[in-house]
Amino acid sequence: MIHGAGIVVVSKDGSVLMQHRDNKPGIFYPGYWCYPAGHVDKGEDFKTAAIRELYEETGYTPKEVFGLVNEVYLRSDGEKVNRHIYWTIYDEKQEIKCKEGQEMKFIKPEEFGGKKFLPGQEKLLKLAIKRAQELSGSIMIHAVIFDVGGVLHTSIGELVKKDICKTLGISEKQYTSACKIFIPLYNTGEITDEKEFWKMFITYTKSKAKVPGYSLWCREFLRKYQIQKEVMEIVSDIKSNDIKVAILSNTIEPHARVNREKGVYSPFEIVILSSEVGIRKPDVRIYELTLKKLGVKASDAVFIDDSAENVKAAEVLGIHGIVFKDANQLKVELTKIGIKQGI
Repeated sequence: MIHGAGIVVVSKDGSVLMQHRDNKPGIFYPGYWCYPAGHVDKGEDFKTAAIRELYEETGYTPKEVFGLVNEVYLRSDGEKVNRHIYWTIYDEKQEIKCKEGQEMKFIKPEEFGGKKFLPGQEKLLKLAIKRAQELSGSIMIHAVIFDVGGVLHTSIGELVKKDICKTLGISEKQYTSACKIFIPLYNTGEITDEKEFWKMFITYTKSKAKVPGYSLWCREFLRKYQIQKEVMEIVSDIKSNDIKVAILSNTIEPHARVNREKGVYSPFEIVILSSEVGIRKPDVRIYELTLKKLGVKASDAVFIDDSAENVKAAEVLGIHGIVFKDANQLKVELTKIGIKQGI
């Protein structure tokens, strides 16, 4: 395994220092863009190597560096590379020189499109920018996007599952198998009628039960439904900061109907429901649609969900992500990025 180290240098305007690699045959990733990095010499620690490589390639010596990520990736020749990446804020004083590659310059995130980056580097660049903004307090959030189930109201999925299994006389394994097939169709509006859904569900699971004459999805859902009042108060606090709030939810029509009746959607300017737009998380298109409706850039938005997978998909776009645990944790995370609470 090869060991490497590098530093992402972030300027005050949110741009990052990038090297345009030589376009020569025989080198790895010719013509690609990358942050200053290189091999770790024998007996050298990762941090020292990163600072040395930055100086050798740019003539710049950082005052302070911070850990960003330690990960292993597969190079184009199949070799595994263990890289330790750091980040630092440019002092705006020392001259940046190009000692390696075709050119060395600061690039803004909106200029990333069309450029070829080394594997996984675009994600790391956005993460470094986020860390620098957090440290300097320069994050400007214009919109906060909320998931619904498990965030704005209590998570009831397990209780609903048990009720359905008992009613239809099927095992949880049968339920899970059927849901993998039919829920994506219901989530995205390809199935719109609940009775039709249960016909297919019952046929697939070989249940002997009859198609319910009521909303089986909503029976236990309504019994245990509880709005998270503390989270709704946080929504109000966010709005008092003149920040837009939106909903982005994977849902089915019966549950969306209940949420509307309960007033959960009322405080939100934008409501994006998978069953209405035909796309579901973690498909990147539904995040892009939400940003477009809000009229904000990814870097100016926060996404809150109790699913780590859905949050990760948002972060890939450059949205600030928070995996929801409880109201107190959410307050802490929002405060970190400059959104005041209890106004």
